[in-house]
Amino acid sequence: MIEAGSTTLLVDPLLAEDFGHTLRNRFTVYPPRRIDVGRMPPLHGVLITHEHEDHFDPPGLARLPRTVPVFLSARASVAAHRILAEMGFAVERVAPGQRVTRGDLVLDLFTPDHVQRPEVDEWRCCPSWPATARATAASSPRST
Repeated sequence: MIEAGSTTLLVDPLLAEDFGHTLRNRFTVYPPRRIDVGRMPPLHGVLITHEHEDHFDPPGLARLPRTVPVFLSARASVAAHRILAEMGFAVERVAPGQRVTRGDLVLDLFTPDHVQRPEVDEWRCCPSWPATARATAASSPRST
């Protein structure tokens, strides 16, 4: 969760107790926790950085109000865009190099450079990450 002034954005939220794209490949979040979505501040958006199952979790996203826009890379699969649209979310396509402004929050998106900077620990397929966020990072969504 990123907060700036009165603006709140979730990045790659895992809101359920487990995650994974198939029943056979489910992962349990440890340490166990329950997130009370109702206790979160009003959300102004969700940024999905890429489609790996620990970043894009439709069952967890299903817990969010459909009035919250989802920012998803234009490079993401047609399936990811379709899943979110069928769930009732407004999907806003974003791209590396784009600046996204929502309320008091400004995000500059980029693609990590894993060739020149191999110490960056993520796969090469990550389509967008926030480069800068003029905000105060919160430690985690409010949980019970």
